Amino acid sequence: MKFQNLLLSLIFVFFGLSSYAEEKAKSENQVQENKKSAEECKAPKWAIAIGHEEMWKLHNGCPTKKDRENTSKN
Repeated sequence: MKFQNLLLSLIFVFFGLSSYAEEKAKSENQVQENKKSAEECKAPKWAIAIGHEEMWKLHNGCPTKKDRENTSKN
């Protein structure tokens, strides 16, 4: 019984640490993506023409209007 409890505890710790490491890696990648220059994050004319400027920025790792509003509030 003690062995089962120890095994379950180790499993929970492993999954907890692995998800923490994954989230940390995602946030580090996001910070790197947001370091793009203004020129790199300028949406193409076709995206603006069809009203998809923010979507284009989101898919290309650029800060969106919502991101900029959140950072200005903090």
